[in-house]
Amino acid sequence: MAALAIVLISFSGASFSFFKKPQVEILPTIFVHGFAGSGVQYQSQAMRFSSNGVPDERILAFEYDTGNLGGLGAVQGVLDAFVDDVRARFGVEQVNLVGHSLGTSVSNTYLSNPTRAAKVAKYIGVDGASNATCGSTAPGTLSCMGIFRGSAGNVGGNNVYFNDTQTHVEAATSPESFAAQFTFLTGQAPKTTHIIEDKGLIKVGGRAVLFPANQGADGAQLELWRISGFTGRRLYRVKSVTIGADGNFGPYLVFSGEHYELSLERAGFPTGHYYFQPWPRSTNLVRMNASAPGSLTLANTNASENHSAIIVQRQKEWWVSHPSGQNDSLKILTLSRSGGFNPPVEVLTPITSNGIIAIHVHDDVATPLFSSLALLPFFPTQAFQSGVDVFMPADSPPDGTIGVINAHRGNASFRKLQVINIRNWESTTHRSIVQFNDYLQD
Repeated sequence: MAALAIVLISFSGASFSFFKKPQVEILPTIFVHGFAGSGVQYQSQAMRFSSNGVPDERILAFEYDTGNLGGLGAVQGVLDAFVDDVRARFGVEQVNLVGHSLGTSVSNTYLSNPTRAAKVAKYIGVDGASNATCGSTAPGTLSCMGIFRGSAGNVGGNNVYFNDTQTHVEAATSPESFAAQFTFLTGQAPKTTHIIEDKGLIKVGGRAVLFPANQGADGAQLELWRISGFTGRRLYRVKSVTIGADGNFGPYLVFSGEHYELSLERAGFPTGHYYFQPWPRSTNLVRMNASAPGSLTLANTNASENHSAIIVQRQKEWWVSHPSGQNDSLKILTLSRSGGFNPPVEVLTPITSNGIIAIHVHDDVATPLFSSLALLPFFPTQAFQSGVDVFMPADSPPDGTIGVINAHRGNASFRKLQVINIRNWESTTHRSIVQFNDYLQD
């Protein structure tokens, strides 16, 4: 029973609420992600906007291939076509633009063309390239703001600095960043920086894409499953569809506060199982990153029939040695019929960087059937990633549960643990992706 008590989850009751919420006036706002990124870096902010009365459809993401930096020049025409499509769809002359990281360089190049800049009312550059003269070439038509994790950088002389209290991705996803963005874009402070749960039925959709090209996983079979939050076991299938060339799926009706798995099956590739914390409200920015042919991630993942391989993600860096002392904890345990109880191990033990948002976890070649907690080869050399040797016993079909437990930056109390429980899929034909929220709310 003690082992089972560690694998926790809380459920919230489902109800139906379709009342009309007051709407906030805002131009369509387009997020341009950074290197190895996607629209998922703006998912929390989009839900904060909607929590403040902004219609979901007014927050959009422009996605492009960051695996070929030499091809960024061609992105400008695609971005311009995207902007024009959004303007036509909403019947507006201008849009807002928010760039993060590499996305600020893409945005700055776009804004350097006066004809294109005239299509943008307000621009926010988040922790990327400076643009000190932003807006000065077209006075009165373009307003600009910069948000930076440190204490340097300049976008149009209007800047917010977090003075190293936040890190690079966090500067795009944090509630403090949202407050600055909302105030700048709407002219008023947000009523809340919390993501308010919309109890009952919500709509969930997004894209299934090949990473890092952000191209649709054309022909893949997507399934949406309602699962047990305690064990990760599938309860019933909600939807089964074939993904088209654009990668889009949904929106599908699900219950807020409940647990779901998305799976993606493609010929010649391991089936991907995507697990999330319960969605609190509608979102169209769910992303399912899948490996492209020739993927180095696949090539460097040690697979076998007796262990699981998972990737744990959070759109906010895990801190392990931050000067504030507010460090994270990420533990994994396994409980299965065939493998017994493998007690929690601290996955962050060998990691020394405070800049990681994706951790590959599986049994390594050097110490099979044993959790050495050594760094895996290859993955620590990749941007924003690392890898750790943890043995998670598996079977086919799955016969147990892997508990992934995140204690969010100095909040290690039992009540505040974030827990995602998944099945122990064997790794020769299955991989699991676990996505934690980048926020913690009371």
